[in-house]
Amino acid sequence: MKDPFDPWNIIGYCSFHEREVAFHEFHFKGCWKCRYFERTNENFIYTGEAERIAGVSYRTILRWARSGKIIAKLFDCRPIPPWRYPPEAPFKVWLIYRPSLERFIKERSHPDK
Repeated sequence: MKDPFDPWNIIGYCSFHEREVAFHEFHFKGCWKCRYFERTNENFIYTGEAERIAGVSYRTILRWARSGKIIAKLFDCRPIPPWRYPPEAPFKVWLIYRPSLERFIKERSHPDK
């Protein structure tokens, strides 16, 4: 299987720069904090959406991600200069590969198949 988090895969769109954003930019620039960024690739979801889909808590989603039960990646960006962002801006974000979450939920609900 091709790596869903390939640095050149498109994750969203920046309305400020009026162009698509690939994972390498998303990670380096911390695009998830920007008001101009819109996630357009529906195969990738944030933890909140994963919680709603799976009907489990945030900690459970993280446990599944860390154990490799679902395909996910932690993005961490420390902005330079740091004073450009409000202190409450999240510097870390988990992205979950939606098809892996759906597959895991299906396997979990039907373990005999």
